[in-house]
Amino acid sequence: MITGSDLLQISLARINMERSELEEAGVIDKGIDGDRAWSNFGRDIDTFIIKLPQSRLAALAAMIQRRANRQR
Repeated sequence: MITGSDLLQISLARINMERSELEEAGVIDKGIDGDRAWSNFGRDIDTFIIKLPQSRLAALAAMIQRRANRQR
């Protein structure tokens, strides 16, 4: 079950993500190959997340979890 604290951590992580972090985590491709994904991320993060393949979705979830652990 997601708690209020979990939801807050997810929201904070989402609004503070940088392209380099997404590239390093394997959520988007590096360099010019990731331009479209980065644009989609900035334009509509919810649709971006819904359309992510499972492997990239897992990478994004792991990235958010790491951020949440650092915040605590």
